[in-house]
Amino acid sequence: FIETDCPFLTPVPFRGRRNEPALVIEVARFLAEIRDLTTEEMGCLTANNFARFFGLTLPCFDQVGKESDSPAV
Repeated sequence: FIETDCPFLTPVPFRGRRNEPALVIEVARFLAEIRDLTTEEMGCLTANNFARFFGLTLPCFDQVGKESDSPAV
């Protein structure tokens, strides 16, 4: 899962402003960068983690964003 610390700890480059849930994409971008992934790959990992946690079935996507049968880790 990815979260923000709303309404505190606004991510860079928005420091000094009130944090809000819409800025979660900035957290995803940062996590993708430190894991050497694209933002899209980070989104796929997050979606698959969400599905696994809640016992849902969602289409999985491989590294280039095409549907595949293998789950992301």
